[in-house]
Amino acid sequence: MNEIKSNFAGTTGALDNEKYLEGYARDHGLERIEGFEPFPKYFLVESAGACNARCIMCPVEDVARDKKLMPQLLFDKLVREIEPHAAWVKQVALQAQGEPTIDKKLEQKIRAMKGIGVPTVTIISNGSLMTKQRAEGILEAGIDFVDFSIDGATKKVFEEIRVRLNFEEVVRNVETFIEARNRINPNCHIRIRFTIQDINRHEFQDFKDYWNQRLGANPRDLAYGKELHHWANWIEGFEPYEDEDLKRLNATACQSPFSTFAVLNDGRVALCCNDYNAAVCLGNVYDNTVEEIWQGEKFREVRAAHRGQGRCGVDICVNCNAWDPKAKIL
Repeated sequence: MNEIKSNFAGTTGALDNEKYLEGYARDHGLERIEGFEPFPKYFLVESAGACNARCIMCPVEDVARDKKLMPQLLFDKLVREIEPHAAWVKQVALQAQGEPTIDKKLEQKIRAMKGIGVPTVTIISNGSLMTKQRAEGILEAGIDFVDFSIDGATKKVFEEIRVRLNFEEVVRNVETFIEARNRINPNCHIRIRFTIQDINRHEFQDFKDYWNQRLGANPRDLAYGKELHHWANWIEGFEPYEDEDLKRLNATACQSPFSTFAVLNDGRVALCCNDYNAAVCLGNVYDNTVEEIWQGEKFREVRAAHRGQGRCGVDICVNCNAWDPKAKIL
């Protein structure tokens, strides 16, 4: 297990941390960061732990799970435990590391979460399996938000990054989804994400121009970029920024452990969406309730470490820009 260091240093960095976290709490209508403690606001529920792509920047081949899909009994337990808190929960993402459309029961799971009153149910997809039939089924099930990952504006660059996927097929599928959304569920919003890295940075503007034109006038739709992150230090020696920005990043707490509950398809609760094998395992939903884990000692240790030392408080969080607003490029 990665080391957690939870000593509160009375430093300017720690004070700035508190200001940042209090601001995050206010953004959610809470007076203080402790307002998140009763129950998670955000969930990542890994319906599928497998992926049909082998993207060059992703640790998918190192993902270790006994099963590809989350067992129905485990999913049903999560639904039962979320239901009394559905008005409090802001979002449930039905995925973590895998491609969610691999799960043939994804539509049923969307309906289940919407049926208990979760306000926003979302997925992130590579688009390769989003046929017209799946698109219509997912939209009819009540999905609120879909984020597609397309990391190139040309076939050559896209297929160098998203190995095993076909550029033309993915573009066609996403365009089909947009058309189906406009017909079936116009309240669903769509974002199309471009993971910015050295191999594709030169195509970012062309990507934005193409997809913003196709998304149309829906004000919540967006084609945007996200700087590469290190997948909980899977990418060794990763430093996303120059010295001063890197110091700022590492001195700042991440909001994820204060608001987000990431459960893998085997029941383990990971530190965050990027802790792909639960190197920092905070509990298991088979053994305890969501509420017990969320209010438990391990989560408290992680939060204390981030409040006291920022990302430097937990080994796998050092240099991680995944949740840094600066990493999102519009």
